[in-house]
Amino acid sequence: VGMVLHRGSDMNLMGSKRKKKRVVDNGNCKPWSELPEALLDLITKSLGVIDYLMFSCVCKGWRLYVAAHRKEFMASQPPLVVLLSSYARRTCYFYSIFDQKLYKAILPDLVGKRCSGVSCGYFVMEDKKKSTDSQIWFLNPFTRHELRFSSPPNRYLSIILASLATPLQEFVIIAIDFRKSTDVNWTVYDCRDLFKDHFTDYSRWLLDGAVFKGKIYILTNHGEIGILNPNSYPYVTLLEVKGIGYKSCGLQLLAFEDKLLMIHRYVWQKFQVYELNFLKMEWVKMQNLNDQALFLSSKSSGFSDMTRWRGSQQTMKYEGWSLLGAIDYLIFGCVCKRWRSYVAEFRQQFMASQPPLVVLLSPYARKYCYFYNIFDQSLYKITLPDLFGKRCSRVFCGYFVMEDRIETIDSHIWLLHPFTRHELRFPRPSNQYFFVILASLATPSQEFVIIAIGGQFLQYYKSTDVTWTAYEYTDIFKGTPMDGKRWFLGGVVFKGKIYLLTNHGEIGVVRKLNPHPYVTMLEIESIGYSSFEVNLQLLALDDKLLMICRNGLQIQREQFQVFEINFSMMKWVKMENFNDQALLLRHRSSGFSNVTKWSGSRQPMNCIYNLGISDGICTLHFLDDRDPKPFPSPPPQPITRASSGAPFWYFPNLSGSVEVKSIGYRSHGMQLLAFDDKLLMIHEFFS
Repeated sequence: VGMVLHRGSDMNLMGSKRKKKRVVDNGNCKPWSELPEALLDLITKSLGVIDYLMFSCVCKGWRLYVAAHRKEFMASQPPLVVLLSSYARRTCYFYSIFDQKLYKAILPDLVGKRCSGVSCGYFVMEDKKKSTDSQIWFLNPFTRHELRFSSPPNRYLSIILASLATPLQEFVIIAIDFRKSTDVNWTVYDCRDLFKDHFTDYSRWLLDGAVFKGKIYILTNHGEIGILNPNSYPYVTLLEVKGIGYKSCGLQLLAFEDKLLMIHRYVWQKFQVYELNFLKMEWVKMQNLNDQALFLSSKSSGFSDMTRWRGSQQTMKYEGWSLLGAIDYLIFGCVCKRWRSYVAEFRQQFMASQPPLVVLLSPYARKYCYFYNIFDQSLYKITLPDLFGKRCSRVFCGYFVMEDRIETIDSHIWLLHPFTRHELRFPRPSNQYFFVILASLATPSQEFVIIAIGGQFLQYYKSTDVTWTAYEYTDIFKGTPMDGKRWFLGGVVFKGKIYLLTNHGEIGVVRKLNPHPYVTMLEIESIGYSSFEVNLQLLALDDKLLMICRNGLQIQREQFQVFEINFSMMKWVKMENFNDQALLLRHRSSGFSNVTKWSGSRQPMNCIYNLGISDGICTLHFLDDRDPKPFPSPPPQPITRASSGAPFWYFPNLSGSVEVKSIGYRSHGMQLLAFDDKLLMIHEFFS
């Protein structure tokens, strides 16, 4: 299913400097409740606990999503500090010590109440002044769920809340005495009967408790363990567990995952943690908490697995993007100003993780173009400005190079970025050309230059110029063999310099532009081919300058060779291995991409993805002796038939701001390629 971007969407990631009245076509927009689950997952990954619960209040669809993923989300959150005044009326504060966020929560009437502790996420609220009508009030500050019990008739030290495994949801509250939610009165058990005939029975009592693996465990002040069964007498059965050797009022019982733990506070700020070994029935001192952290306070304590915590907000923002494709990512940036700033901040990093897309753009298109991901079969329909009468001749730096199908004296070269909608317009050069380079000049104010390369002329036009500057370069080849049959085919910007490729595989460097382009030819050993025999492409990527050689389109079975320029030896060196790279070829746009950086499933690497002329079918060519084979997921046939134009590759990682670099384009054969720290040439030959 294609996802439509409408023209009303603000795709400019930099935002607008002035406020504009937004006009929304409700017939083309989906409600918030129908946002894809991948987007909801991405949004919630950047939220804290309070924000997550507020998120669920937006609409029914989001509330259902939060309910379905709540347990998993809460497990990934670090504990919060509760700031609740004993004189509070309705307000309570939650504070995260890890990202310094403070949240203000409005609770039901708190007048005359105090919080004695926390159990199972519920505040245990009690009346500050006891009366015959006093209650123990359990309040969940997030869900606002409440449970009310009458106060027990006897004094108590701690409260345990548990849910019983009954057909109807039933709760039990244990305050050493205990009462079920269906009971009228408290059940009182005199625990002194447990310790009769013990030589220290007068100094033993029940201190704390915890629910562990469906059972209620009770802890004594001597570190003894008992199991409480509210349905049978005697209610507490002591287990024969070897004690820790001393009594203490500073013992606390905690259950964490598959461990039953006891914390001993023996002096101020000194702690020991014991784990109950059920096989040996003894307490074992823990020497290492590993990836756990223990959070202690007088009213609530607990363990938390720090490896589950979400990292810094910036890390999580980026990790969450792996759920989205390039188009979804940009759609996400259109929702609001805050999300747009997130997208802009991590855009370069995210786009580097995206595989190239196939562009399906009909020469007769008026407003629409399609992007197709052959790796996950995602299809996107993009609305662009008026395309009527235009054709796309090539792509570089993420810009479509749009030209008039019927040339006139007013024709322009229109550079259109399909994601950001940024546009650059230049008048058409006066002389014939078949290749253009776009670059950004290192000037105080952002200035662009476009260089048009033809069979006889180098022409350039800066964004501040009024007319094109043309230079006839044929004198460069005078005195060389076949000097009348040598010309520049294309070029790239590599390490701040503009490299040009001739139809004989020679390399030149543009030393300066003013007052006219000055080109110096490099003395590089030739590969022995010309564009009359093979097609050549020059590409720049990272630190490598590469050249691709392949047979003409009249050869049914294409074979490729890739050469890297060795600047120390000044010669082309054939590449035998791409390692984790893949070469994606098409006459309008070609480039290398690091497959290991792509998010999602792994795809074939160390090979060539050659895109078909009209059907969009991609063929894999390998560097060893294996035969080529088609990639299994071509674009849908109805779309390719409707597009009726030659598909081409689009590289999201090159769709950022225009830097001093460009993708080369082959018109009559050759192209040069830069890759990492090498200058390469690819040769496709007939066998």
